[in-house]
Amino acid sequence: MSEAGKTGKGKPQGARNVSVQVTRGAAPANTDSEAGTRYREGRTALQQGQPAVAEAKFRAALAADPAHFDAMHMLGIVVAQRGQPAEAGALFTAAAALRPDDHNIHNSRGNALCALRRYDEACRAFERALELHPGYVDGRANYAKALLESGRPAEALAQFERVLELRPDDEDALLRRALALGTLRREAEAVAALDQLIALRPGHGDAHFNRGNLLRMLGRTEEALLS
Repeated sequence: MSEAGKTGKGKPQGARNVSVQVTRGAAPANTDSEAGTRYREGRTALQQGQPAVAEAKFRAALAADPAHFDAMHMLGIVVAQRGQPAEAGALFTAAAALRPDDHNIHNSRGNALCALRRYDEACRAFERALELHPGYVDGRANYAKALLESGRPAEALAQFERVLELRPDDEDALLRRALALGTLRREAEAVAALDQLIALRPGHGDAHFNRGNLLRMLGRTEEALLS
């Protein structure tokens, strides 16, 4: 795990890992097939908050058509959300082989690899997603997180700054940018970055915690106690 992800006295605390995210924009399934019917039923179940039903429907769709890209992608998302990133990653890898030019599937695969702490592979997946869609902000944010976790804070910082150019109020990017700065021993800048986040959301616990640690590292103990 990278320095940014460690906790302890005098060191910035890493933000909590984010579970694999539902990727928007899946293409509509073939409405004339058995697989398409089961897939649509799975999407409906997911929208109704019934992930177990959705999983069964997506598996049924794949039983009817083992090369059904959308069912494969959505099944991966569902199993990732219930804590099975290895199975999810295998599904995303198979789906990426079916549709290698789909940026969403590479992003989903990168998220699964992050959950498995395979950060270098995750970075490559996110890089492919961004090659296909350079303006994909969610993918760039995920790439920046993977860079930070893989021990590449300078590269991560550059990516977080690009995310913040497009989403200036992105709280997660603001926090992780500060963590990258702290890892680079740019503590004063990290404190200023956390002040920006706290101004946006005064009750942000992680921001206050990390600010206090950074202030102690700078010898500003009295301020740290108030953070």
